[in-house]
Amino acid sequence: MVVDDSEVSTTALQQEGQQEGLQGDIITATENHSETSSLLSCALILGAIFKDIENQEEAAQIAQDFTGMEPKAALKACGKALGLTCKIKRAKLNTIAESQLPIAARTNTGLWFVLAKLSDDGALIQRPGQSQPDVV
Repeated sequence: MVVDDSEVSTTALQQEGQQEGLQGDIITATENHSETSSLLSCALILGAIFKDIENQEEAAQIAQDFTGMEPKAALKACGKALGLTCKIKRAKLNTIAESQLPIAARTNTGLWFVLAKLSDDGALIQRPGQSQPDVV
């Protein structure tokens, strides 16, 4: 995957009192179980990073209940069940500020990953199900 200035769909987990995060239009995602599953996995990763999720196994079992849903609806329902505020927004890579990271980003094929760091030279990403992050 090449990271460039093309548009990517992103989700920002928001905490009470934090700045709003990414600005843009809410996107409509296609119905795709693997897309929903990868999105929810990214939400769990971000929830753990922000310390909003303490029991990752329990959270994963809760998220499993929503994998058959359309991604946007699944994220909202799963977030509500876990006590997280989750939003899907559209942003261009060149407009994402370091202070907004980490976020979840969607590839052109519909799969999601966590974008941890972004620079002119590349990006540090974590794909759900992989133990080590990738530099792309």
